[in-house]
Amino acid sequence: MRTKMTVPPSHGFSRSPVARVTCSWYTPVSPDNFPEEGSCGTVTRDESGRISLIVDAPYPGWTVISRRLAETLPEAGGCISRCRLVFADRFLLSPPDDITSLFSLSRFFPGLAKTPLGATPLVYTGLSSVKETMNEITLRCENRLVHLEFNLYRVSDIPAERALSWFEAAHAEIHLLFDEIVSDEIISRLA
Repeated sequence: MRTKMTVPPSHGFSRSPVARVTCSWYTPVSPDNFPEEGSCGTVTRDESGRISLIVDAPYPGWTVISRRLAETLPEAGGCISRCRLVFADRFLLSPPDDITSLFSLSRFFPGLAKTPLGATPLVYTGLSSVKETMNEITLRCENRLVHLEFNLYRVSDIPAERALSWFEAAHAEIHLLFDEIVSDEIISRLA
């Protein structure tokens, strides 16, 4: 029996590092109507059936995004596939800052201490603790700006009525990964 993932409390940063949140999924048949305008973000759909909710900075908080997902996800009955949640974070470093002391990256990027980080992204891919989900973390640095992207994606179809729960669990996992990687020093700078 699976235990329900505990939703972590909001960080409540005064200066959130979140540059963009993207929630996307595919439906076999794109709906005729869905709420493009709503409480936050922009909803798009393409010819392939992919629907995306894109929320750019400033980050409104997960509660607002979750409410918008509930407005946008298909009703019960039927399946959706390729659910994906991406948080793209940006951190500006000061000249004396050392990325390896401000971010705990060795579990995901063990060779980072020997290889200088640059504009070419480093990508970690592994299993998530969320059922049937993969975890991808992308890291790159350009002119003292660290780009850290958390990407969770489901590898199988899911009944439409369980999709919001999947996004909630994926968000909780990303929150925990953020807390594992980002140092207390960086977090204090964002407070």
